Amino acid sequence: MIKVKVKKVDLFKVKYNGQIIRLSIDDAAENTTLYIDDVAVLDSKLSKVDDSFSYLVDLHEIGESQFNFKMDITKHMVSVNILNQVGQVIYETKQKMIDPLDQQPQQLKQTKEPNKWLSAPLIGLILKFSKSIKVVKVTLLAASAGAYSILFSWQFALVLLAVIAFHEYGHVFAMKKSGLKTKGFYFLPFVGGMAVSERAKSNWQEVFISMMGPVFGLVMSVAFYIAFVVSQNHFIGLVATFSALINLFNLLPIYPLDGGHVLKAIVFSFKKYWGFLVLMAISALGFVLAMMAGWYFLCFFVAIGFLDLVFSWRRFAGQTMPALDKYGMLFSLVWYFATVAVFVGILALMINSGLPGTEVVSAILAS
Repeated sequence: MIKVKVKKVDLFKVKYNGQIIRLSIDDAAENTTLYIDDVAVLDSKLSKVDDSFSYLVDLHEIGESQFNFKMDITKHMVSVNILNQVGQVIYETKQKMIDPLDQQPQQLKQTKEPNKWLSAPLIGLILKFSKSIKVVKVTLLAASAGAYSILFSWQFALVLLAVIAFHEYGHVFAMKKSGLKTKGFYFLPFVGGMAVSERAKSNWQEVFISMMGPVFGLVMSVAFYIAFVVSQNHFIGLVATFSALINLFNLLPIYPLDGGHVLKAIVFSFKKYWGFLVLMAISALGFVLAMMAGWYFLCFFVAIGFLDLVFSWRRFAGQTMPALDKYGMLFSLVWYFATVAVFVGILALMINSGLPGTEVVSAILAS
């Protein structure tokens, strides 16, 4: 610890009749000095810690005046009054002593400032990078809106973007709740969206983050379904239908879809090698089925997911990530299948309602 020695510290400071009057004491608490406009006027030796002192000082326009002060160190207070030549009190105050720590040399109070010439370019790069991220997000949003508008209509494109945004925000919400650093989500033309954060720190976080996207989508689907039942508005009904369809699609147990992430977390917690091989086999089967259905965009992501599984083999063997216990695995499975069931139920109800457009959903489910 650095001990700072202060030769003179102010006990108090007042401004009267345009002049600064202050009283200082030395670090040994033996002598006091009275200053008027930073000019030492009188010195006096202290005899005890609780004492009264009087000085005769020359003040502007008033002349010789009596300056009295009483110091009480135990209470950390100083009483001051000034009397004119006839003994009349012309100024009186009582205040706390100035803390000596506030009078340390400025260089000891300040922390070392960073080199502005070095930090300015770095700050500039950070700002440019953050702006570039926003530009990328806006560009992808515009590209997605244009792509869906060409394929369908601008009204349906807006609905689709809203469904995707609500789903991805569910992932971002879970990421933040899990304490992970996130960069938000990005729209991906013809694909959907992608929430970005650091890697989950446990298999439970993996399940929680993966499921919260469909859960947010479920809230949206149910809300629009109820609104459709009340209003019988076809457009609202289609929003509910496609919201349920898109989120159900994400729950397919194919990595890297949300359902695949849930299955992966359970298999990694199960710690059985045959489970890992089954997971890879399901991904391979998903790739084949996507090829047969003509969903080539899905084939690309399934292929990436399959490669990720291959490179995850060492992590699976080493089990560095905290695993789900048997209750956690059971809860995850119940949560997963219950969510799937609700989505299927909504879609079945919408198809049975004869709502125009649900024949497309029916054909997709049949495939």
